Amino acid sequence: MTAIGFIALARPTFDVALANQLREQGWLTLTNAGFQLVGPDELVMTIEGVEHTLRLMSIVRPEVLVVMQASFTDASLLLNLVEMARLPVLLWAVPEAPSGGRLRLNSFGGLNLAAHSLKRLGAYYEVVYALPTASTVVEKVRTMSKVAAVCRQLYGTRVGRIGDNAAGYTNALVNYEALQIHLGISIEQIELGEVFHEARAADPKLVGLLTEQMQRDLVGLEGVDQRAVFGTLSLYAALRKLVDRYAVAGLAVRTAPEVFTELACTADGALALLNNEFIPCNADVDVNNVITQLVLQWISDKPATSVEMVQFDHQQGAILLWHAGHAPLSMADPLMQPRASVHPQRQLPLLMEFALKPGRVTLARLSETTGSFRLVISTGEMLQMPMETIGTVGMLRPDSGCEAVMNTVLSEGIEPQFALTYGDHAERLLTMASMLGLATLRL
Repeated sequence: MTAIGFIALARPTFDVALANQLREQGWLTLTNAGFQLVGPDELVMTIEGVEHTLRLMSIVRPEVLVVMQASFTDASLLLNLVEMARLPVLLWAVPEAPSGGRLRLNSFGGLNLAAHSLKRLGAYYEVVYALPTASTVVEKVRTMSKVAAVCRQLYGTRVGRIGDNAAGYTNALVNYEALQIHLGISIEQIELGEVFHEARAADPKLVGLLTEQMQRDLVGLEGVDQRAVFGTLSLYAALRKLVDRYAVAGLAVRTAPEVFTELACTADGALALLNNEFIPCNADVDVNNVITQLVLQWISDKPATSVEMVQFDHQQGAILLWHAGHAPLSMADPLMQPRASVHPQRQLPLLMEFALKPGRVTLARLSETTGSFRLVISTGEMLQMPMETIGTVGMLRPDSGCEAVMNTVLSEGIEPQFALTYGDHAERLLTMASMLGLATLRL
């Protein structure tokens, strides 16, 4: 059960009975939605009430703090509370029907002053103006609490970077200091030689079990080079071991040409297996996109993968998304059986080949083209399509139109890889960007 801080502020010169009635209704709305509320079961009108609230929140740490303006108040109590609590804040004011006389609550006036004061303070906040029984309040709290948990999870996260980016691949450059300062993420550099050593030492029994699983999941496995299949699955075992050894949440891996030359196989099947286990990976040492994959899977509670835009069909209003077999099998269109294949350039397995299943999707990218971080966001519909290209492919019809997406990507110089997951998570991503102080760009 998610813990939410809750405090209802009021001033005794307003209608205290009505303010308390609204507080009770708001409390009930949130508890009925499944939240554990942490805060006083009464109106707060004094600094002592604020201190009591802080003591309660020190016992059970909430994800966000909901501040209901049950009536107008000045900002002094709020500022004391926010400076000490250090939590994302949702300011909540309640509409008041005209009565022909003096305002009984002036809740919106309190909200306006509160928002002004928090903006001057530089504190993060969101607002909602709704009746205490409104579902919009529940959805806002649900979004903020989920995003706050993701932001907290980011701080202290470690991502593995295996090898260095190849010459000319500027999208894979890493700003170690900025990632630590702005997101709390540290990068663990791992040598390719360690990966190859572990792959060559992989337990044959484990690789045999993995092969049996692949025979159940993929059509045509017996028709590709079995030594290369053994190499890909040995690489998976090695990478899985290194994830535990270095306590990293994801891996940005340099695969070409070293995996081809050292292990005589392709890495893509190994990365797809890890992506399916919620360990995001890509093959181009693109740390920022691995971080974006992490964010998407934490926000959606679904696996994420890495894709590139490779073709724009303006007649259909759709974009062909592709990558050489990174996508998890859980993303496969259920109407077609995934098949074992080979890398399109090197002609080596193991690569998993299938079309992405239809449905709503979100694309995102932690971009640093401008020298500072921006969160790039797009949503759309994945269409059903025939399997015509080697690798994992999908036909995306973006909500904003494919020409607008193409023009924005090129004019803004966005890096070529994007993270993708299923579902529409734009609101959560925008909220996360606000919490972290990141600029955003909608494609």
